Amino acid sequence: MAHAVDEVDRRIIALLQADGRRPNVDIAATLDLAEGTVRKRLDRLLTDGVLHITGVVDPARVGLMTAAVISVQVDLAHVEEIARQLASLPEVQSVSIATGNWDIILEAVFPTDAQLLLFLKDRVAGIPGVRRTETSHVLRRIKHVGNWELPLDLAAPMAS
Repeated sequence: MAHAVDEVDRRIIALLQADGRRPNVDIAATLDLAEGTVRKRLDRLLTDGVLHITGVVDPARVGLMTAAVISVQVDLAHVEEIARQLASLPEVQSVSIATGNWDIILEAVFPTDAQLLLFLKDRVAGIPGVRRTETSHVLRRIKHVGNWELPLDLAAPMAS
């Protein structure tokens, strides 16, 4: 079920995206709101699962210099099982089941290109039901989930 998010919620979310440790009292002062209002809204956003506050690691800063998007074709009867297996691998940041030419799309990070190659050969290719992969080497990430902004009008159709 979609959760109604108003402008105040959006502003609270934006401030927390910039600094997830920002105290409610600072958010309240910035938005000219009562601290209780911020606390109640934040509690609702967290309880309803609209917002999750977590730490986001920059892979390159911890020596994971090679990032890749890996598209995988699988036996469809086993797509969810294979997706779970891929998601369990420590190098994997995200896994999505998709439509189109590729059944599963994942993002993963490695210290080196050689480690990416070993991952593809030994880990991915070794999963029963994996038919084919295609790998794109990520050169630079411009936008990611940590700095994605909630669209202003969720109900409006996209402009063409």
